[in-house]
Amino acid sequence: MKPIKFLLIPVALFLWLGCFIVAEDTALPDKWTTFGEGEERERFSNCFVISYPDSFIIDPASGISFSPTIGRDAPIPEENLHTLILHNEKKSLEVRASTYGFLTKEFYVPRGFESPREVILTDFFRNALTTKIIRTQYYDLFYSETDKEVFALYLNRIKGWNANYQTLLFLFKNGTTFKDHAKMVEKIMKKFVPSFARQD
Repeated sequence: MKPIKFLLIPVALFLWLGCFIVAEDTALPDKWTTFGEGEERERFSNCFVISYPDSFIIDPASGISFSPTIGRDAPIPEENLHTLILHNEKKSLEVRASTYGFLTKEFYVPRGFESPREVILTDFFRNALTTKIIRTQYYDLFYSETDKEVFALYLNRIKGWNANYQTLLFLFKNGTTFKDHAKMVEKIMKKFVPSFARQD
């Protein structure tokens, strides 16, 4: 019985440490940075508010950042001109927050669309496996979730046609899935405020 007893001690210790490591990996950090409340709001029209962990870095290819000299040292890809791109420290999670999008009557009505909502559900979410629509005072939130990404579109519901929208895209990389980042996605989305819902 004694050898078995001694073997159980390291096994129990290993399992305890394993639980601690998992818990630490999934725990949310305490220190967060907020973008969109400082002078950057003056430099970027339709600036949203987004908060993210201090450990995240802003991709140099972002069209939006804290830097007042953005785009001067290196050209910004056209698809990133109105987008803030963030990476977590392991580069397993990429967050893309975009400020710019409009649904104009002149462009969509001739194509047979009757409302901005119909455009979004057809053009943006046609192949989405899961779509939730949440209505608030200022916007309709269209949400889609798969193992590899989460896409959220915030449509300004005050304007009808010519309404602007902003988006959040979470991409899960390096073999990770939604389950690995669910808490972080939820926290970032909870803190995100599109420009047309700002109260400041």
